[in-house]
Amino acid sequence: MNKVPLTVVGAELLRNELQRLKSVERPNVIAAIAEARSHGDLSENAEYDAAKEKQGFIEGRIKDLEGKLANAQIIDPRHLDAEGRVVSVAESTTPYSEKSLPAAGPAQYVLEVNAGFAKEHGIGPGTRVELPADIQTRAAASDSGS
Repeated sequence: MNKVPLTVVGAELLRNELQRLKSVERPNVIAAIAEARSHGDLSENAEYDAAKEKQGFIEGRIKDLEGKLANAQIIDPRHLDAEGRVVSVAESTTPYSEKSLPAAGPAQYVLEVNAGFAKEHGIGPGTRVELPADIQTRAAASDSGS
């Protein structure tokens, strides 16, 4: 399975969700299934069908979270300006969040790297990072509305 990029905070959020699903949601749906079974004929029992469907979603999400956490690659986002210089560093952010990350100045790109990578390689504000040409081309096309 491929590595899943996560920040420290993001991994913690996934661990909390997994714990809640296993300790609260799973037992609740098992109880709902048992209650629905006690009503008799399962072939026309909408409560039973709904509980079994919910159980499927919960078990699928548990499996998904366990897979992501097992393959987590902890990262640190870096903000880059149009010339590819690091503007600022954001640590312990939430991945896949729609919340914007504040930058110390105008930033055109966000680069996510393994946690500790930038520090180990002396990458910080002002450092120039070479961006692949295809990223620059896609960004230019996006800016022009294409």
